[in-house]
Amino acid sequence: ALLCLFTFFFFFNDTATTEIYTLSLHDALPISLIVQVSNRTYAIPVNSVSESLMITTREIKSVERREVMQLRDRTLPLLWLKRIFNLSSDNGDIKKEYLYVVVVGLGEKRIGLVVDGVERQQDIVIKSIGNPLKNIHGIIGAAELGNRNTILVLDIGALIKEISIIA
Repeated sequence: ALLCLFTFFFFFNDTATTEIYTLSLHDALPISLIVQVSNRTYAIPVNSVSESLMITTREIKSVERREVMQLRDRTLPLLWLKRIFNLSSDNGDIKKEYLYVVVVGLGEKRIGLVVDGVERQQDIVIKSIGNPLKNIHGIIGAAELGNRNTILVLDIGALIKEISIIA
């Protein structure tokens, strides 16, 4: 198993103390679900993901001008990431028959994020982002994938709040 070493130096009354902590990478790095939206790649922290599924466009209903779907015994509000981030569609505005929905939530609040594709789960290191990107609503940080591509990490709490603003 890969290990990650952290060394901390403490100074107390002019005396230096060193402590070394060893963590497995599984403990040190959050696992994220890697998704595609309009030819862009995003990470969703897997601890907020309930499930991912493929639905037909016929399963989407409109309730009080909001798009929702029925998921077992509850109505799930849908949030299209390409609309939130003002991304152009990779194939124009041609309607797809099937859509991917990633069900995310915090506590009892759940929403469905509509994405173009679900790729894989991956350990990532989330880095904070500086100006001007830190003010992008719905983004909590960035991560570098093993292929040297940098992706944005979604802020699920902010996206859940977005649903209540739209409502």
